[in-house]
Amino acid sequence: MTPELERFHTLIRTAAGGHRPAGHLAVLLAQDEPAPWPQYTAAMFEMTIELNVKRAMRQAWQEAVRKGAPPRRRKSQPLIPTSSDELDASTVAEFLALLKKIRLRSGLSLPKIAGLAGPALPRSQAYSMLNRGTLPTKPEQVRLFVTTCGLPEPQVAQVMELWARLQ
Repeated sequence: MTPELERFHTLIRTAAGGHRPAGHLAVLLAQDEPAPWPQYTAAMFEMTIELNVKRAMRQAWQEAVRKGAPPRRRKSQPLIPTSSDELDASTVAEFLALLKKIRLRSGLSLPKIAGLAGPALPRSQAYSMLNRGTLPTKPEQVRLFVTTCGLPEPQVAQVMELWARLQ
């Protein structure tokens, strides 16, 4: 592990307030090479971190990447897998929160998702799907969205069942 990566990991541990990191964050901190930045942001999603601390963390991560091996990932998999148990929603608000969680865990921005999905999911529709507060009306766009985010087909089918149930 490079000193730059160690400095970055120390910043994360400090931001955790002395609590021992758990789950995916603990796995990331055990690695000897820097992971892609979206993995860290997704793993720290629930942490309350001041903006200046986040900036310092991002800067430390960038330095660790420059000094170490570049981060890599396969495009077909989400950065943080979503378990089938997490794919549940009984209200429209919960369904939209689920879509946001899937997007966050994919590590992809909405423009990137729209670009990968092609003309069937314009960027404006990707934004609208997550932010308008109503259930998306086009099932093909919901399917394309979660598929582009890297969910495997059985989980895509589960999301589509949720969507149909909320109709």
